[in-house]
Amino acid sequence: MRTRIFTSGILMHRGKMLILKRKPDDERNPDRWDCVGGHFLAEESAEECILREAKEETGLDVRIKGHGPVFEYLDKYGRAVGIPFLLQAGSSRVALSEHTDYKWVSLHELKDYNCVPEIRRALVALKLTRGRT
Repeated sequence: MRTRIFTSGILMHRGKMLILKRKPDDERNPDRWDCVGGHFLAEESAEECILREAKEETGLDVRIKGHGPVFEYLDKYGRAVGIPFLLQAGSSRVALSEHTDYKWVSLHELKDYNCVPEIRRALVALKLTRGRT
């Protein structure tokens, strides 16, 4: 079974969370809403990875405000191991590079979007929600 290890960043600005729409031809979870994050480069720390991924995906310089416990699950793509981070942006001006759209939404509004499961798992790990999002 394939195992993928990735960072998952809940990026906040003025009480809203950034969600990014995946491309229709993405290998995993096409056309679904995602948070910033991604896979590690060689010898990269989790902190370096999330800061790099956030910059690459949004053009924003962000700060790490916290992190949560690692979460693990199985899905149709194999085993997934996520390292969640709470991030803070100083601006809401996103410059997309890997996604087709973005929105700043309240945590309550997430239920209105077809999101990847990693978002809910990261929110729970970071203790930002208990229930379904």
